[in-house]
Amino acid sequence: MARTNRIKVTMLFPILDNNGNTFEEETWSWWYDALQETLGGAYNEPSQTLGHWEGYTELCRWIIAVVYEEDLERIYAFLKEARSRFRQDVMYLDYHPVTFDLIS
Repeated sequence: MARTNRIKVTMLFPILDNNGNTFEEETWSWWYDALQETLGGAYNEPSQTLGHWEGYTELCRWIIAVVYEEDLERIYAFLKEARSRFRQDVMYLDYHPVTFDLIS
């Protein structure tokens, strides 16, 4: 019988700031390094996607990962820092329990 054993997280990161300007290379370099550290290099970036929030439409990088529940604290810390670096009021995170298997 399958049982829930992980948490699936979805995060969105804006590609442009709220004024339509690109972020500095330093911001993206920090983001990549912090993402690797936070998720251990195990994530999917299916595509860019349009996000809509309170009258804004923005192009976002879409990140999906399957993690242990105890990883959520580290993800929250990463997103709080990302909120500051990307100059956002809030950052999007959704997560829910999933059953995860690697079939060989």
